[in-house]
Formats: sequence, C-alpha cells, structure tokens
Amino acid sequence: MGKKEYLYVHLQTFLLMELSFAEQMLLCTVRIECVLKDGSTSTGTGFFFSYWEGNTILLSVIVTNKHVIEDSITGNIILSLNLPESTPPHLKKVGQGFRDFEEKWILHPDPNVDLCIMPFRTGSMRPGGYRTMHISDELLPTKEEIDKLNAIEDIIMVGYPNGLWDEVNNFPLIRRGITASHPKYDFNGLKEFVIDAACFPGSSGSPVLIVNDGIVLDKIKGPGFGKRFYLLGILYAGPQITTEGKMEIIDIPTRKEKIPSLNLMMNLGYVIKAERLLDFLPIIKSGKVPGYQ
Repeated sequence: MGKKEYLYVHLQTFLLMELSFAEQMLLCTVRIECVLKDGSTSTGTGFFFSYWEGNTILLSVIVTNKHVIEDSITGNIILSLNLPESTPPHLKKVGQGFRDFEEKWILHPDPNVDLCIMPFRTGSMRPGGYRTMHISDELLPTKEEIDKLNAIEDIIMVGYPNGLWDEVNNFPLIRRGITASHPKYDFNGLKEFVIDAACFPGSSGSPVLIVNDGIVLDKIKGPGFGKRFYLLGILYAGPQITTEGKMEIIDIPTRKEKIPSLNLMMNLGYVIKAERLLDFLPIIKSGKVPGYQ
C-alpha cells in the first residue's frame, strides 16, 4: 500500500466514520474573517495543510493568500468542534479570534508569490477538539503524475465565494471547473496555471484539486477505473474586463464591493501551483517558526 493510499485509509479510520475523499474536503477549509486598518471587513478562504517528514507530521498550518490577511488588525477563523452528532449544529461551531492577525503569518519567501502560512495545531478529532481535515503534502502530485495530466482536467475548488457558506454546519461550497491552461506547463513562465471556473470575492486561498474516485481518464489509454486525489494549487487572482474594455489581472477580492457593471470577472482563475508550498520547508526547518497556536 502506497503512502498516499495509507494516509487516505488512515484518515477515514481516524474519523471513526465512512467519509469519501470528497466529503473530507468539506473539513479541509476554514473561513477567514478580517477587520482591516480602515475599519472595513473582508472574507477569504484558508485550508489546513500538513508537512510530513517520513511518517511523522513536521508541521500543521493554515494556508491562504498574502492579500487575504494584508492590512488586517484582527482575524477570526470559524472552526467546528468534534462533538457527538446529537449535539445541535449551532453548538458545534466556534470562532477563534486573533489580534495582530497579519503578524501571525509566515509570508512566502518570494514577494511575488501570493502565499502565506500560519502554524496551527487543531487537535483534530480528539473529543472536544476541532473537527478538521488536513491536506497532506503527500497529495501534491509527483513529477511523474504531473506528466500524465492532460491539457483538460476536471477540477474542484473549495471555499467561500462571495462569503457564502453553510453557516449551520460550517461547511464551504464546492465548485467545479476545468483547467484552462495545461497544468503541466508554467503559464507565462510562472509556477501557475489557469482554470475555467467562476471565481468570486471570498474565493481567495481556495484549494484547487483533482478528485477522481471511480473513473480516471488516462490521456493515452482513455477511461479506466482508479483514484486520483491531487492538490494542484491555490487560487489567488483572475482577469477582468475594465470599463475601457481592457483586460487586467487582479487579486480575487476579499471584500464585497459595488463594481461598475462593465467591470466583469471572466470566470477564469489564476492558480499558484501547489509545489510552491514546499518553498516554506527551509523556513520551517530553520527553527525560526513561531510555536503552535
């Protein structure tokens, strides 16, 4: 049994219930609410991610975009408690607030890469702990797996578009799309690719995944049975048409604002390749990472 498959089975057992991988994705994201220096509020998406060393977790973090937490004074993340199913839904949800929120995050070492992480120990699945699911770095596709990807792949994106969510159950919304540029290649020379999916304010920081459980399309052999679970990347920006009819690339907004009718999103999203998450490893192993929350 490969390590990826082992992690998948182990996590299902750890949950003490039968959950598909897709259902586990409902537990991997976290709603991020910020109060900014100008007094306005914003909403974005983060997701739980774990770095492994051998069979041991090296560090558990929340991943999001730099622009989600930029200029924030306070931040709040919404977590679900691991309580019996008979517990009323509104008692399973708890907000955890942070002062000096922006300072809690470790920024990607390249200032041009819109990623940041915050060390966060959830105590996942312990009675009374937080009910969360971490995406493991083992779900990053290998070079061999990336080489097998086709130019058109079905993807899903998990998050809080326009701040919408299942507030009672504390679940995100899952959206479907396809790759608009070949995920094997670096779009315009950057470690990025493009997706064809509706991207709205609040979607910043959403994980973009391939989730195939049953039928898998091989680009050479065609359809077959199997499983593919990959974290392909993190949404951060998208093009829009301006009032002058020009195209601009903008960060996916975190604030809901009135936008002139001709400033329309193009239903395309720019995604940072998941491999950029490994760029944090030298910082993590340097011993300079703040302690767990």
